[in-house]
Amino acid sequence: MVELNLFRYHHRENFLNRAHPLAKLIALFLLSSLLLKGSLLRVAILLILLVVSAFVLTLPLKYYLRELKFFVVMALMIGGVRLLVSRQVGDALTAVIKFLAIVLLGILFSDSTAPDDLARAFPRWGAPLQMTLALIPLVSDSAYQISQARKARGESPWSNPFKRIASYVTSLLDLLLEKSGELEVALKARWYDPKLTHPPLKATYRDYLLVGGILILTLLLFLFT
Repeated sequence: MVELNLFRYHHRENFLNRAHPLAKLIALFLLSSLLLKGSLLRVAILLILLVVSAFVLTLPLKYYLRELKFFVVMALMIGGVRLLVSRQVGDALTAVIKFLAIVLLGILFSDSTAPDDLARAFPRWGAPLQMTLALIPLVSDSAYQISQARKARGESPWSNPFKRIASYVTSLLDLLLEKSGELEVALKARWYDPKLTHPPLKATYRDYLLVGGILILTLLLFLFT
């Protein structure tokens, strides 16, 4: 089976991986708020800071390059549509940078947050959170697997596009149902109990540093950009 690397947890011994999931969610919310009505300068600074953070945290962006191409194409399409609508290059560029920043924020959070830690951060909703996070890579893996299989058969993406999209969605749903059944059998074999509570995850000094630093950064970018 083909597996993707984006939006799944990778264990590393760094500051962000050790931070409390709740602190990372607060940081994610604060940084995302800057993108709502952010100027070109603000979103550009934010994207640069996120890219620098990714390199500092040894996030293997080159390793993700194959999968990131899809989001780059999506960003260019979004920018092209905005350019046609607004007739302003700055507005189109802002839309592109916003989209890339949102994708990078999602990668940073999912890459550094283990499902078990997220379940321990919210003990009451631990089991649903674990299952939700388990389904995200399942969907992406299935979509990529179908896409690669169709390319291997030599299917043209431009012949009968509507029929091809309908067929693709049907194949994806069938594969997801099949893999969901396999996941259910695997969980039952391991005596998985959805009512089992997880021991709470305690906050540490690094969580207060993360939230405080992101809050200061948010205020500075909000006031001066």
